[in-house]
Amino acid sequence: MKKYLAIGCSLLLFGGVTYAATTEPVSKLVHSVFERTVQADSMDSLSTENLTLKELTTHKTSNDYSKLIKTSYIDFQVVKKHQEAIDKLTQRLKQTDFSAIMKTFGNEKVGIIPENDKHTGETYDRVGLRETYTRLQQEGEQFFGAFFTAFPEATLEEFEDHFNELIFVATYLGKWYDIQIGEASLWTLMYFDGENLTEDNKWQIDNLVLLAEELKKDNYEAILSKNVGNAFKNTKVYSKFTGKAYYELIEWFIEKETGSTDYSSWFYDYFNGVIKIDTTLTKEDNVGIWNRNQEFKDNLPYLLTQTPGSTLNIIESYRLLIMTSGKEKEEDILNAIRTIKNQEAFFYRTYDHKEEVDNSIGQLILWGPNEDLLNEEEDYGKNLLLPSENFKSHDGSGAIGKHQYIALQRSGYDPGSIAHELGHSMNRLLNAGSEFLTTFIYNGVRNKAAYINMYADGQNLQYPSFYPINSDVKQIQNRDDLITMTKNSENFIYAMDSVIADVVLEMPLSEQAKYIRKVPIDVESGVMKDHTNPEASVNAIPLSVSELEAMNLQSIDDLINNGLVIMEPDDANNNILANGGEGYGTPLTYASYFLVNGKTLDHTHRIINTLIAEDGWEGFKKFNDVYANEKKDLEEKSILAFRSGLNDPSVTYRTYTTDKYYENRKNVGEKGLKTMSYRDLKKTFENYINDFYEVKQNLYKSYLTITDSFKSDVFGYDDSTLKEVSSYDELYDVVTADPKATISIISDLEVPTNAKEIKNFEGNLKGNGHTISKGSKALFSTLKNATVESIVLDDFTLQAQTKHTGALANQVEETKIGDVHVVNSTINIKNGLQASVGGFIGEARNSVISQCSSQGNEIIGSFAGGIVGYGENTSITDTYVYEGTMTGNEVGDLRVGGLAGNFISGTIKNTYSSADIKNGQGFIGSTYSYGTPSIDESNSFSIGNVDE
Repeated sequence: MKKYLAIGCSLLLFGGVTYAATTEPVSKLVHSVFERTVQADSMDSLSTENLTLKELTTHKTSNDYSKLIKTSYIDFQVVKKHQEAIDKLTQRLKQTDFSAIMKTFGNEKVGIIPENDKHTGETYDRVGLRETYTRLQQEGEQFFGAFFTAFPEATLEEFEDHFNELIFVATYLGKWYDIQIGEASLWTLMYFDGENLTEDNKWQIDNLVLLAEELKKDNYEAILSKNVGNAFKNTKVYSKFTGKAYYELIEWFIEKETGSTDYSSWFYDYFNGVIKIDTTLTKEDNVGIWNRNQEFKDNLPYLLTQTPGSTLNIIESYRLLIMTSGKEKEEDILNAIRTIKNQEAFFYRTYDHKEEVDNSIGQLILWGPNEDLLNEEEDYGKNLLLPSENFKSHDGSGAIGKHQYIALQRSGYDPGSIAHELGHSMNRLLNAGSEFLTTFIYNGVRNKAAYINMYADGQNLQYPSFYPINSDVKQIQNRDDLITMTKNSENFIYAMDSVIADVVLEMPLSEQAKYIRKVPIDVESGVMKDHTNPEASVNAIPLSVSELEAMNLQSIDDLINNGLVIMEPDDANNNILANGGEGYGTPLTYASYFLVNGKTLDHTHRIINTLIAEDGWEGFKKFNDVYANEKKDLEEKSILAFRSGLNDPSVTYRTYTTDKYYENRKNVGEKGLKTMSYRDLKKTFENYINDFYEVKQNLYKSYLTITDSFKSDVFGYDDSTLKEVSSYDELYDVVTADPKATISIISDLEVPTNAKEIKNFEGNLKGNGHTISKGSKALFSTLKNATVESIVLDDFTLQAQTKHTGALANQVEETKIGDVHVVNSTINIKNGLQASVGGFIGEARNSVISQCSSQGNEIIGSFAGGIVGYGENTSITDTYVYEGTMTGNEVGDLRVGGLAGNFISGTIKNTYSSADIKNGQGFIGSTYSYGTPSIDESNSFSIGNVDE
């Protein structure tokens, strides 16, 4: 880790007066933040333990803007000699509107507020001098007194000949250079005493007139507030500063007046906004605010002209500045810091070349979101972003990032968006390229995929419903962890996809045609076919029976050699090679029997997992380096890069894929998974083959826990992990002890009359065809990420329930239910209550129900159905309701149907109901939703009697 010089801590003197505060100096305050002593190579500054912020600003030498002209610049003896001229000029200044002054410098410069702002389309002043001009008018007599003091030989006529120019220059300098240190004022020095800034040490009125001419150049572009930082780079007036920027003049002034070059400490005391510092930042790693991102210095004109009480906040952390309005929650700011620190620390731990991490990050600046540029109470927008015309936060994206800056937009302080944009900012790391590293960090598009979590800690920072290989970034402590965990994750997905291939290849050709599609990929080189044609399709193409017959597919090798993919029949998104394709990682949706070079197909990044699983970041970098530097044809270059990344001189994309499938099909076939045999796994995919995406995702989530984020592999069926139960009490005890258990019921069970309710289950329940009977409440209160298979619930009586209910569960989410049957049961909601009641489930979300039945049940409620009371984003297939009665109770707004009470989204296929319906509809009671219902329904109907 690079180390930098600590900021100075000495007191500064102004003409015999101590610079630091009268109570606690900044130097002492900074020292109190950095109490701990650290070793030279420690990572303490990247710690997020006990992360807090401490304010550094003291405002003890701030400019209060009470006076533009100090009386110390006025010689009252000189004033007497010029009193008549001063009176006339003061009167003229009071009577002259600023627009008249501006006419000498072209028309007034007006900008338009950009899109994505509360004030979009409104105008704003791009020069920003009116307020200072008003101050000058109010202090006109003092200004002209100071003028004639500085130029005692000047005449009234001489000033009036250049009135507009001289007044404009005073206004311009008074606005942007009103920096006061003790009794010294930079703008008055520049206006009245400019010889300090010239090579010949001379200063005349002609210099001010010449300065006005310089400001008129380039169609008056120099006077725009956004150009202040470079306004004098080509100046001949201030010849000592020709070619220099705004901040260099400020540094000269600070050193001149204080004798110190500790610009950071000066800024802490002078800034009228608020600066807070990350308390874990060590003395060794604190470079001082002045030495951070160049954008800090570029924005000094707007930072140093903040007025007292400014709400602008600047946050300092390791390698990081955050500019923000101050209205954000502190926890959002802390999480932004955590995100960036975690990601940087992750690379330090897992990549040996730490200097490359240093160089790729540099000194980062993060711009907080803003969509209210004209808000007078928001100094961040009105007095920083607007005058600098920094509209990075207004292009309508979630956020944007480039080297050493991130601008937050619509996503606010979302940690995932910050991590994604940090990838852009670290573009040069590993020679990865703009998207190749970035999109691997955060899955923002279509497919659910497995990839490395580089920033989330599982507590303050969490992933949404995605599938990181590691739930906590700290689980990967070194390069070996990175390789092991990625390889085990990859092997698991290869194993699942190999079993999916077994299931589909056993189907007749007419059924295979529903699942198998061809991808336009060259399987040897991983490059899209016809890649030179910009119009070429990247879509997977369905195959006809005759095409499949000609291929004569017998094995996984045949799938690989033909570049094929297995997809759910209803998946209409064939774009699996371009943006939104493989989901920035290894897909947990379709099963791909090919490997793509993601360099040629944006966002198709399973290859990153592939390279890391073999040789860590070093393999990934070797791949990138060869690909960037090799001059051969694309196909050959792709193969050479792949061979370099894998340290294998003969491998191709096809041979690698073939070997991985062979290895993992062999392991799962011979060893099974830790919690299920090959036979059980295959049966699971057979039962849910139309919904195998969700099966893959649920299994992956389960094995994240079982393997401690893939620190161990997934293979080796172990009977000791299977909990066998033969009574309800045993079932209760096992689930209570371990809600994620794998359970096998080995005999029929009767629920005791005093049975305790099983609260929550997230594991795998195998009923083995056994019956559970005589329950008086739902078997489970909730099911989440669970699997329930092959069980019969008989003679359940759930009377006068007061909440959503069903014989199997009150509520389920992301759960698979197969070969489950509810028979001869009575379930009803207490009269007068609106709650969902179903033969199986009260409320079902994001779940799969397949090959199930409800037989001879009596169900009563306001939202009532034979299978579910309420269904959302749920699949019900190959399932039926046989006889029985569904009855709407006496509550209004009844939604009663044979299959479902209220069903708003999902799939219903190959289902029927012969139940009698009272006060409801035949099949689905209602599809009412606050949004638009989205139901894919086919071959489903009701034949029962309906009494509305």
